[in-house]
Amino acid sequence: AVELARRDFAETSGGLLPVRTGGPKRPIGVVLCDDSAAPARAAEHLVRDLRVPAVIGFGRSKDVLDLAPSLFVPSGVLMLAANTAAALRDLPRGPGEQRLVWRVTTSTEAFTTSYVALLTDFVEPDLRAQPGVLAPGQPMRVAMLRTVGTIGQGFSDVFLRDLRFNGKSVTDNGPQFRQLVTTEARDHDGTDDSRLAAELLAFSPHVALLLGGGDDLIAELEKIWPASAPFRPRYIGGNA
Repeated sequence: AVELARRDFAETSGGLLPVRTGGPKRPIGVVLCDDSAAPARAAEHLVRDLRVPAVIGFGRSKDVLDLAPSLFVPSGVLMLAANTAAALRDLPRGPGEQRLVWRVTTSTEAFTTSYVALLTDFVEPDLRAQPGVLAPGQPMRVAMLRTVGTIGQGFSDVFLRDLRFNGKSVTDNGPQFRQLVTTEARDHDGTDDSRLAAELLAFSPHVALLLGGGDDLIAELEKIWPASAPFRPRYIGGNA
């Protein structure tokens, strides 16, 4: 996709504007850096050594939040971030300064709208229609799994604000809602899946919202869920 864009720009415009009036147009070059191991080092290389005008990425929203104010924005480097954290829109800029951080994908709020609508308009009515799952007036229990850190907290904040079930807000549902925290996907080695599955089993949620990871956790919970239970959890997640 990046190579296609580079070629299209080159064919359409003939290159970037010249450095000096009347000079030749400049070719467009693309440098690929892997930021999975050391994002700050990769960013320093691009900005300090190669002096790139723009960067497309990034591996994690946290990297954008850390590196934008400390490196990219002070250096005048444009950031095109394929990250969902709501906090990206709140990155500061000086009065009259151009915005240098742009999101090129959906935000946390976009995910939230679909999750909330799915739970409220489809999953909860469907559960209540199943014989023996919920008695009339019995509250439904909802568990939410999120990742640790700033990004997971951002997801959590939006959900705690917008989510409704049993006809109430999360706050008014009290003990019918539980939040669990897991590691980020790149740090996840499965060691906490057994612990989280045990916590979920003890809570016995009708619905589990999986905001970060959770694919392995589903398998772990399904293995220990009692065959005699009147229901099995419904899982709502954005992963494969």
